[in-house]
Amino acid sequence: MASLVQSDADAFVYSDEKLPHLLEQAKALQPLMREMAPEAERLRTLAPPVEQALWRMDAFSLMLPARVGGAGLSLCAYGRVLMEFAKGDPSVAWVVQILNGTSWGGTLAVDDIQIATGLDCHIAVAA
Repeated sequence: MASLVQSDADAFVYSDEKLPHLLEQAKALQPLMREMAPEAERLRTLAPPVEQALWRMDAFSLMLPARVGGAGLSLCAYGRVLMEFAKGDPSVAWVVQILNGTSWGGTLAVDDIQIATGLDCHIAVAA
């Protein structure tokens, strides 16, 4: 079986090349987030239009390393994107950080666990 982690040096490579585009996308979503915040509060989850927009921009894989299909953002860049989400709706930023955190944590596991949890398939992991 091929290893998902090619070497220790490759395991934690971060790249912020996508940051300018991600910031633009996050800012563009702020009006939708503000508009849908009451609906999200009523539903007690992300409003479907916001969730769909977040999936389209791959917001749930910002912290995943590129080796598993994520953006591989540094913590600083990731924080900047979350701040833009929070300007639209703080709850959205919270949900995005929870999903990214659990997914990122899974990338620290051995390869067999990553495969079993789907981290080799570019998906968000949540309980």
